[in-house]
Amino acid sequence: MSELEYTVERAGAHALLYAASTVVYLLVQVATLMVVARLLGPANYGLYNLAAIPVGVLSLLTDFGIDAAVLRYSSLYASRGQVCRVASLAKRALLLKLVLSLSVVAPALVLAEPLGQVLSSRSGIGLYVSLYTIVLVPQVLAADAASLMVGLGRAGARTVVVIAQPLARLAAVLALFSLVGPTVENAILALAVSYVVAIAVSVAMVKDVLSSPGCGFEMDEVVGYALTVYTGSVAGAVVARLQGYLLGFITASMGVAGNSVAGYFNAAYNFLGAVGAVYGALATPLLPLFVHQSKNEEGFKGIVEAVLATLFALTLPLSLVSILYSGDVIRTVYGPEYAEAGFYYTVISVSLLLWPFGVVAGNVIQAYGVKRVILLSNIVSLVSGALLYLGLGLTLGVAGLAIASALASIPVLVYQLSYLEAAGFRLGYSKYMKTAVASLLSVLASVPLARLLALSVARLLLGFTFSALLYSVLLAAFNALGDVELSFLVRISRSIPVLGWVLAAYVAFYTRLRDSLVRLF
Repeated sequence: MSELEYTVERAGAHALLYAASTVVYLLVQVATLMVVARLLGPANYGLYNLAAIPVGVLSLLTDFGIDAAVLRYSSLYASRGQVCRVASLAKRALLLKLVLSLSVVAPALVLAEPLGQVLSSRSGIGLYVSLYTIVLVPQVLAADAASLMVGLGRAGARTVVVIAQPLARLAAVLALFSLVGPTVENAILALAVSYVVAIAVSVAMVKDVLSSPGCGFEMDEVVGYALTVYTGSVAGAVVARLQGYLLGFITASMGVAGNSVAGYFNAAYNFLGAVGAVYGALATPLLPLFVHQSKNEEGFKGIVEAVLATLFALTLPLSLVSILYSGDVIRTVYGPEYAEAGFYYTVISVSLLLWPFGVVAGNVIQAYGVKRVILLSNIVSLVSGALLYLGLGLTLGVAGLAIASALASIPVLVYQLSYLEAAGFRLGYSKYMKTAVASLLSVLASVPLARLLALSVARLLLGFTFSALLYSVLLAAFNALGDVELSFLVRISRSIPVLGWVLAAYVAFYTRLRDSLVRLF
């Protein structure tokens, strides 16, 4: 087996392992959301989310691109066999993030009430803001350890942490809600407990690296890359906090009803985040893979195109199901009292449709380490996001914020795809149109059938199953997945323990179906 085949198979196996663990994470998170959202009610659930805004803003001062630098350079140094550099980078990053997070926590505890008034447009939530501040330190350290595990390709270790954290949160929620009561304070304390568990498990998983002797590394290069990427963190955080501030500002004059509206919007946004976490798990090994393969220019471009086609084919039908069945999704997860959140989820989740293009383009650019392009991407993201949220939010209200969320990623995506085209990447958009048509037709065809059932859960299951079966047929009929993508999937299936044969069997079934349809027509 060549080095390329081994690297691709390893990355593919890691992607599916990350995705499987994230599905478990999602299921546990959904169970937690169901308990928290239903027992708190829309108004308190709105306050629970609004109180997180100030700490989210302050978290900007705890990263400075450190996580991104750890991920990229731990992968780069490990591929060169420079273990001592990985150890030195990991220890310095963890220590720096501890100092940064502690320096933010102290003033935040003192200024909790005014921070809530200014950033969340709510008075009387100082206690909630203080409790969220406690979460910050273990959350920041766990994120750094996660970057290290992904960079080193420790998919198994990362999987343990991904599952342990939400399980700890659910257990803490159930214990606190049953013993003390379903309050906002207990919901936040349960979150804090979960991140304490996460950092404890994470440190145990990378103890060998942290205890290894270190040596010098390219500090200037690492710092330069970190600060460049950090502009993206700032841009994303500023836009996200602007969204949160506008949500608080727009709903402040509505009284208790405003808290409920904020709860509906946040319910939709949080579930979108859960779906995005599953998608993100599929993309987790991309940067280490792209960094390793970027030395072989032509082979690298072929891998990028195969990865993009595969991700698009995997995620698009799921995205369309979640959009067209949004009402059933929200009622199943949150209950009928959150029915109004269905509209917001329908609008916001449109952003999922272009997710594969954005994540692949962003990872390619980071793998190349082109600081100018990364910086310009971040500026475009900041400016376009701010203009959309301000323009649409202040004119259309909360509905405008939902529309802005759906559109915010498009300008930077256009810029990044233009860069890739100029760099010689040939993205066959006609192939993606075939996948899009197959996805849309299969999901639309399932809707009349699903509407015959009364229960939301039953409609979702039937709609998804019917869509998946018809999608496979249409995908084969349109020949949307070519030999390159199929070969890519076969290589991945070889390195997946236990369930690899399922993927291999599907590829064989798809190939026979496609060939039969070609002969028939």
